[in-house]
Amino acid sequence: MPYHVATSTVKKSEAATDGTDVSRGGLCISNPDVLKAVADNMIRWLDENPEVDAVDLWHNDSDLFCRCAQCTPPGKQAIPPEIRYTRSYARFCNQVAELVGRRHPRVLINALAYAHTTVCPPDGGRLHDQILLGLCLFPRSSQRSMRPLETSPQDLDRKLRVQLLAWPKVAKHFYIYEYYTIGEKERRWSMVSMICEDIRFFTKLGIQGISSDQWGPGW
Repeated sequence: MPYHVATSTVKKSEAATDGTDVSRGGLCISNPDVLKAVADNMIRWLDENPEVDAVDLWHNDSDLFCRCAQCTPPGKQAIPPEIRYTRSYARFCNQVAELVGRRHPRVLINALAYAHTTVCPPDGGRLHDQILLGLCLFPRSSQRSMRPLETSPQDLDRKLRVQLLAWPKVAKHFYIYEYYTIGEKERRWSMVSMICEDIRFFTKLGIQGISSDQWGPGW
């Protein structure tokens, strides 16, 4: 059956566990109070909506993420803060899934590999079995210059192909979040044959599902 998705929200933490200001817009996901608030919100909402079988745990639609020493812990190697944060985000999603799963063991927690969390950390560990991981193929070119992902020579597409193989190795439940109608005023779906090629590619990889943004007049 289709996933019934709803967003769980929580007020942002005013300070990280070390006192770092995160007022730029990112939750301090290493803060235990944030973890409890998010999990409690989800559990309460799922108690009230028992028909739901998946709930979102998406991060901000921007690069505003907490950069405190706990959320982006320094290491011996020069690892970009985005990858260090992705490790923490994966751990946070696992912790939320563990807490929510005690009361709602059949509900999937939808995490998102998007923007600053696109790259799968090589040593990030496996995601909880209740995590539904969506990889956003963003920001691919607009309709007139978009190419089939499997054979596209474009640099971003080459990088996304790597993530198409990496994330399913750590996620039991995995899907693609696409943007086929992004970036064109006409919204004419001028690349239907290309979409068919992508779907064949995704099927060949064993990907379980595809979700596509739908853009229209006035967004």
